[in-house]
Amino acid sequence: MEVRVHYNPMTGPTAPNEYESVNIRPQVLSILQRLNLVDISRKGTGYARKAFASPSERGLKAGHELILKRIREHKAELEELAREYGDKLWIILYGSLWYTLNHFSLEIVLKEYGYTPPAGGGYTKKEDPILKAAKNVRVLGRYSYFDVGYIEPPENPAILMFSNFLVKTALRDDALRFFSELERYGLAIQDTERNSRGESIYDVFKAPIEVFQYFMTKTKHQANLGYYAQKFGVLYTILRVGEIYDSGVARKVYEELLQKLELSDSAVAEVLADMNKRGITSRLITDPEKAPFIILDKKGFEDYLKFSLSTIAGYFSSRG
Repeated sequence: MEVRVHYNPMTGPTAPNEYESVNIRPQVLSILQRLNLVDISRKGTGYARKAFASPSERGLKAGHELILKRIREHKAELEELAREYGDKLWIILYGSLWYTLNHFSLEIVLKEYGYTPPAGGGYTKKEDPILKAAKNVRVLGRYSYFDVGYIEPPENPAILMFSNFLVKTALRDDALRFFSELERYGLAIQDTERNSRGESIYDVFKAPIEVFQYFMTKTKHQANLGYYAQKFGVLYTILRVGEIYDSGVARKVYEELLQKLELSDSAVAEVLADMNKRGITSRLITDPEKAPFIILDKKGFEDYLKFSLSTIAGYFSSRG
């Protein structure tokens, strides 16, 4: 991407180099353009106008061949890496699988740039990291379970979300080390992603889909992954619905989550029954005009979910 820096809305460009490159050196971008390996499109107006570079058809073919060549060159090291990670690798691959701009890739977020309240702006409660990770799980990268209706997910959404949760928690160190190894072999890069205004959104590790395709032939998921993914899906559903104050909206989201994550009422009812015994929530409410449950103890609600999610995550972090 290139951002406009030498520009005056009254006079137009104020220097020969109207745009400056972001995420790529200008000399490299110039070479790619001359070789017809990238296409440039410009969007926006005034200072906000930007140039976006994306691989051309020729560029995609060239990149594909280059990646396959590097995989062949480092086949022995990559096979050793697959043996070392075992079935954890399956989770890392699916937990970092992203879909964007009509193509798949592998990505994990190293840093997220968010809003920082001004000094003296009041007390802001720090969210528990395990609950935050659960709330922010995604199917295929940044997309929530609501956003994948226009494509066919490669796995059950609950398994994709659970894998993403594990990559953010129990397997984060493993995932970072895996991407660092890929970077050594020229199969991953560190990058900064930006919004339409050119502001930093994420620092990320990226790897091409060819890496996913190669390693998926070397690994498989453990037999009980689906069992734990369903448990996670139930906890995620309770967590999400518990944040909604409007009973109609809560019921709608609850029903949608059951459908998207392929969960049953009975699975949710079992957990709510246990929470009810502890005085944390009501039992599952079946009246379609009402919220699925009522929270009686907010702190107990968060503590219960935090403990349950940590227990599941701990099972995977404790495995060799």
